[in-house]
Amino acid sequence: MSDALVTYLDSFDGRLLDYLDEDGGLSAFTVSKLRHYTIALLDGTISPLTVDEAWPDWYSLALAFVAAYVPEDLTAMEESVTFMKAAGAGEDAALTEADRVHLRELELYLDIYPEIAGGE
Repeated sequence: MSDALVTYLDSFDGRLLDYLDEDGGLSAFTVSKLRHYTIALLDGTISPLTVDEAWPDWYSLALAFVAAYVPEDLTAMEESVTFMKAAGAGEDAALTEADRVHLRELELYLDIYPEIAGGE
C-alpha cells in the first residue's frame, strides 16, 4: 500500500512525501498529528477553517490516508463530506452529521493504523 500512498501524496504536492517514514508509510508522528486534529474537529475545539490555517496539510494527508488504508465504503462517504470543501474555499462550516460520521471512522482507522500498515 505504501506505493499507492507515495503516488497519491506526490500527485498533490511532492513535499507531502516528507510525512512518510523510511518504509513509505505515514510516520507515527504524522498519524498522531492527524488523529489529534481529527479529535479536535469532532469535539469542536477547532473549526475546519482553523485546521486549514494551523496545518493545511491535514486535508491532503487525511484524503491520502483514506485512499490508502480505509475500505471503499468510507472512501465513498467522502462525497457527502462538506467541511473539507468549505475549508478549501476559505469558508468555515459547522460539521454535518455526515462529516462527523466520516471523522469518527477516520479516527478509528488512525487508531488501528499500526496494525493495518504492518499487514501490508
